[in-house]
Amino acid sequence: MTTPVTDVSVPSVSVVQISAPIAVLQEIVGATDFLRQGHQFTQDTPATVWTVIHDLGFDPAGITVIDADGYHLDGFGIQYLESGKSLRLSFDLAYSGVVYLS
Repeated sequence: MTTPVTDVSVPSVSVVQISAPIAVLQEIVGATDFLRQGHQFTQDTPATVWTVIHDLGFDPAGITVIDADGYHLDGFGIQYLESGKSLRLSFDLAYSGVVYLS
């Protein structure tokens, strides 16, 4: 007889692999001229906290994170540090990758 599993831990970060991050980002954000209006930040070293200096002049609502393996990350924390200039992203696990802001 098999005992059913009643306690299953589900990570708070979900991932979806993306083969063309810029093209998908443009569709997600709806900005065909994203690179002119947005900001791209690269986190080279895996970390649970990314501090992003962007100087966009506004607090971006469009935040897309792609990890180094090409997976789209959801479920991260966002803290706006200095309005229109910087923010902090927090993850449950250490990741490296790219964040796109718009």
